[in-house]
Amino acid sequence: MMPDDDNLIVLDTEDLPEVDTPEKIIIELDDLDDDEIFPGMPSDSAGFSPTVKAGGNPIIRSNILQNIIAGAIGGLLAWLVTEMLFEDNGTAQSLEQIIIEMALFGGVIGGLMGSALGAAEGVITRVAPVALRGGAITLGVGFLGGMVGGGIGQILYSAMGGGTFAISMGMQVLARTLAWGLVGLFIGLGQGISFRSSKKIINGLIGGMIGGLVGGLLFDLIGSVTMGGGTSRFIAITLMGAAVGAAIGMVDEIRKEAWLKVIAGPMAGKEYILFNEVTRVGSSPKCDIVIYRDPEVAPFQAIIEGKQGRYRIVNNSVDYPVFVNDRPVSASALANGQSIRMGSTVFLFQLKESNRTFDFDT
Repeated sequence: MMPDDDNLIVLDTEDLPEVDTPEKIIIELDDLDDDEIFPGMPSDSAGFSPTVKAGGNPIIRSNILQNIIAGAIGGLLAWLVTEMLFEDNGTAQSLEQIIIEMALFGGVIGGLMGSALGAAEGVITRVAPVALRGGAITLGVGFLGGMVGGGIGQILYSAMGGGTFAISMGMQVLARTLAWGLVGLFIGLGQGISFRSSKKIINGLIGGMIGGLVGGLLFDLIGSVTMGGGTSRFIAITLMGAAVGAAIGMVDEIRKEAWLKVIAGPMAGKEYILFNEVTRVGSSPKCDIVIYRDPEVAPFQAIIEGKQGRYRIVNNSVDYPVFVNDRPVSASALANGQSIRMGSTVFLFQLKESNRTFDFDT
């Protein structure tokens, strides 16, 4: 049944209250570039700039300081052992006996200095298997090399008149410097072998020889000031260990081309130089860079490949992701300044300036 016209209610639009029409929000493309709209979202690799958190321990932050301290500790241990094993004036009577004695003397010093330097990386990162492996390899190479260096050094020392009144102070310092330079060279060789890197071997040879030469140069000079004996050997051998460690660390620093700096995680501040063309990263102690005891990192999580100044990262794990600039990747070219996250550890990838224009073909 239709309602009567008398019951109809008629509303005029003029009788309705006025309602404000809301303004339209217009977003243009240029507005999307504003960092305030999406704070923290990196637009590309070039603009990504993570905050670097410095580690609390300065030893972690500086590989050179780490080497200096490790070398000095190795020198101190070498001094303690040699003082117990070798008499002040020696017991050898013939030149052959002197050479053998000095070869053993050099072997002990080379072995203990090398072992301390080789174990340092594992000690600092608290990865016992790495410390034991590095310490054992460098102990053996350092001992054998120290014997060679000590024996050859004594032959040179004797040939130049060492141990006689005929030799001048300058010639004695030169002979001793050459002898310890050889010992340092083999200590450095052991560092390269423990890293399984030809580039590190070259760095170790250069740095080890430089450090050994410096230590040998100081040996007699310190002896002349301290009147010789155990005190002079303590200062000289400890300083030589520190010099060898410092020189190896400085050569590494000068010749590095690419490296990872930990910017978040237990080892914040630690720097890992990429010595090899293929660098393995994971929780296994067999990796080149060990992220230890992180349940979100696979034993062999990723590899970083480098050739001719170009680098890329490949994720080896199907269970755990690798993030580059907070984006999960299976494989990705790496550019200077990008972040790499595995588990709770975040690295900052850095390149020497001369290599920054290259990109890996993806």
